[in-house]
Amino acid sequence: MNRTRLIIALLLCWCSMPAVAHKLAPALLDITPQGDSDYSILWRLGLQTPPLTLQWPDGCKEGPQTISQQGTALDRRYTLSCDQALDGRTLNIEGLEAARTAVLVRLHNAQNTQQTLVTAANPKHRFSARHASDSVVLEYLVLGIEHILIGLDHLLLVLGLFLITHGWRALAANVTAFTLGHSITLAAVSLDAIRVPSTWVEFTIAATILALALSLSRKPANRGGQQWLIFSIFGLIHGMGFAGVLGDIGLPKQDLLAALLAFNLGIEVGQLAFLAALAALFALAAKIHKQVNKATQTLAVYSMGGLASFWCIERGLSLLN
Repeated sequence: MNRTRLIIALLLCWCSMPAVAHKLAPALLDITPQGDSDYSILWRLGLQTPPLTLQWPDGCKEGPQTISQQGTALDRRYTLSCDQALDGRTLNIEGLEAARTAVLVRLHNAQNTQQTLVTAANPKHRFSARHASDSVVLEYLVLGIEHILIGLDHLLLVLGLFLITHGWRALAANVTAFTLGHSITLAAVSLDAIRVPSTWVEFTIAATILALALSLSRKPANRGGQQWLIFSIFGLIHGMGFAGVLGDIGLPKQDLLAALLAFNLGIEVGQLAFLAALAALFALAAKIHKQVNKATQTLAVYSMGGLASFWCIERGLSLLN
């Protein structure tokens, strides 16, 4: 039976490798005016992000590009020359649905910075001079929710937290510990208080999931206590991963604290929504039959272990390159 479970887990891992081996962080389009109708462009895409096409308004022409790698992203810098200012005109971004990502469009003006999250649901962006802090809060709140819900490695950690915890009081303690942990390092890394290589962060994140899966494979009596302490440490590690996304898209200088808090809140909203979905799923499985609930949990644990093992190997090899 154990051999059958292992084979199933490995098959699931193999089938899902192409889709989940890398997280797709939102892209960044940073626009700085250089005169009345010329703009300095920074177009930042993750190394694993499928190609996206920028369709500028008619009368705009891209100049020569300089390309450089920044961590896990590729930067393209060039000058955009237009026959008139971008205010009131529309940019179209193609490929968002296929890439399963979004683009944070940031336009700097003399008085303020305008930010908009462009998604596959509405790939067209109309430039406007208007700006308000509440729009920044909303954009970064959505970014936080989106990141936790498309970041499979973070979701698996939350899944493991849910499965290993017994009782609502213990669940609240573990979630709080994990939240406090990742909030600390998210802020510390985002504000440049500490710096850790992203390759080490990603490898350690995979290791936390593997450790949790191994613990879940043991009998409850052999899993040890002080879970809240362990999850606070796991939170510190995953918070550095969350900060990597903010490192790719940046924080607005004018509303830095508001954006950081909104992004962290978005992560919490997404995390709680996922926990609620898990509670409903396993409650339904238990209602159907006790063995169905047990089989669902077993499949989840072995899938966690299989994927985490693959990530540890993949990310471990990247450390050697």
